[in-house]
Amino acid sequence: MNIEIAPLDPQALREQARHVLTLNDRGHYTVPTHGLYPFQWNWDSCLTALGKKAFDEDGAWFEIEHCESGECQRYRIVGPDETDAKAGHISVDSPLARAVLRRRLDDEVEVHLPAGPARYFIILVEYPD
Repeated sequence: MNIEIAPLDPQALREQARHVLTLNDRGHYTVPTHGLYPFQWNWDSCLTALGKKAFDEDGAWFEIEHCESGECQRYRIVGPDETDAKAGHISVDSPLARAVLRRRLDDEVEVHLPAGPARYFIILVEYPD
């Protein structure tokens, strides 16, 4: 028996995944997809949070610790038109944001700043409501 499978449209799959992830997001927590058995809830909620991170990196708050001085700083990654240094909002295009995107908690990153390279540990990553 030959079964033909229609080619998948990657854009349609992304949009469907985004829709499900948005439905499962409750701000400070995620809920499992409707109809799952209870033993799947934690697993599904974790995947929901990871999935949301994949399409909503802008807006993440993170804290870094300077490797030499131990000084800690907190920033939020925003679009280029939302930058506000006093509020800790840095552009997604900034050297620091580019260095930490797609990194994980406890990763060490090197940032090429105008004053020269600096090394930091990522000590917190959180996503807003």
